[in-house]
Amino acid sequence: MRFDLQDWDNKSRESTFDFVRISDESDKFRILAGGYHGNAGDPFHTPNMDDSMQSMRFSTYDNDNDMNSKTSCARTFSSGWWFNNCFLVNPNGIWYPSPTYGGKIPNGIIWNFWHPNGYSLKSIEIKLRPELFWDVKNQNCRLCTWENSFENILKSLLILLKIVENKSIHQ
Repeated sequence: MRFDLQDWDNKSRESTFDFVRISDESDKFRILAGGYHGNAGDPFHTPNMDDSMQSMRFSTYDNDNDMNSKTSCARTFSSGWWFNNCFLVNPNGIWYPSPTYGGKIPNGIIWNFWHPNGYSLKSIEIKLRPELFWDVKNQNCRLCTWENSFENILKSLLILLKIVENKSIHQ
């Protein structure tokens, strides 16, 4: 999983995690992540456990799974996320046309490791992919680089379609 962040000065940062596990609905989509690298900060492993996203369940407006006993973080900050008590990052917050927001509550697109004090980012892209990819160039399955991931996925799908097509022709 990778987070690509952009601020209002068009500066960028990223946080990448080598592995991410999200449980199913019966465990309320609990998230586990590790293998951080990047320059935007790691919200899964923080010095204060009340801020960490690690092992949190997903909260929405109508499904409060955060650890805050006084409020629903999803309702208060207008988004769904893996809130703890409540957050250091909120990439699903409300988009504002500037780094400031109109209300008293910092409910914008927040990544406090980079821009603290409720600065609302211009954008965050969250990118997910399977751990194992078909490496088209080397014709094997391996962990691919982020570069050309979309192109690799398309090429992999075309190869798989050809394999399926060839099997059906020969049957």
